[in-house]
Amino acid sequence: MGKIRVKAPSHLSPKSKKLWTELTKEWNFHLLQLEILQCGLENLDLARICMARIYKEGLVVSMGKVAKPHPLLRTMKEAKTIFLRSMMQLKFDSAFEDRLKREVNEYDKDDF
Repeated sequence: MGKIRVKAPSHLSPKSKKLWTELTKEWNFHLLQLEILQCGLENLDLARICMARIYKEGLVVSMGKVAKPHPLLRTMKEAKTIFLRSMMQLKFDSAFEDRLKREVNEYDKDDF
């Protein structure tokens, strides 16, 4: 089977588009794997958006007279989990998996 070259989906962040391009150059993906990759990167973007909001607003928010954990903390955690599970399904080598684990905890405020 030949290598499938597919341009990164336009709705992904610049960082996720770059990661898509790197991955599709280095590995051969079939169509289902490209769907998994897209789902993972969409969730990486969601996690980064949540991180940026939490960074700006703080871990704790006031809801009336009560302070509660930021409501996006749960969404961020779930998005990170989906990203990492998606990447594990693609079965990259361990060195690249370590890079992906670092990637999920990084964000650039200028990306969003």
